[in-house]
Amino acid sequence: GKTTLCTNLAVSLAQEHPGQVVLVDLYSQFGDVATLLNLQPKRTLVDLVAKADAMDLPLVEEHLETHESGLKVLLGSVMPQPLDLFTTTFLEKVMGVLKRQYRFIVVDVPPFLHSGTLYMLAHSQAAVLVANLYDLTTATDTQKLLQTLRGSYVPPERLHVVLNRVSRENQLQIPDLEQVLGQPIAGAIPNDGRIVPASINAGVPFVATHPN
Repeated sequence: GKTTLCTNLAVSLAQEHPGQVVLVDLYSQFGDVATLLNLQPKRTLVDLVAKADAMDLPLVEEHLETHESGLKVLLGSVMPQPLDLFTTTFLEKVMGVLKRQYRFIVVDVPPFLHSGTLYMLAHSQAAVLVANLYDLTTATDTQKLLQTLRGSYVPPERLHVVLNRVSRENQLQIPDLEQVLGQPIAGAIPNDGRIVPASINAGVPFVATHPN
């Protein structure tokens, strides 16, 4: 649900702050942002790699897609590429350009702690980890991730945990997970087996079809 929450957050921000929001898909392999937003990219982040030495705003904007909400989107790739294709030097150049133009940059990072992901986490004002209450293994994995990131890469006050697909059937409860993680849960997203799958299949974010 990470990409689903990320795209809906970006669209919601774009509705409130027109022209000030860009969503960056950092997946070099099998990213789903284009599918969730029903976009057919002409150019992607992969195409920018070969032009890194000439990085400027006009070049970056040539590679942006525009969603009907007004959200600008920089998609990762069309076909699978090496995981380490987006180097920290490359990302520094891209983000430097975007930061001068946009107030909000939402980045969907892949679930791997490679250099690109760690760079983005370390340079973000807020890092949101998506977890759930399914079972103890998930809670333990989230705890390990927090321990890895907290302090070493991301200041503790910038780390936030959001629970997805919360329902009465969950085996664990929020206080249980808060005790395991050693920090409060920032938010809880209820499970909805009707609205969310329909929005994904239609390529229309649920914040647009069900704003409440």
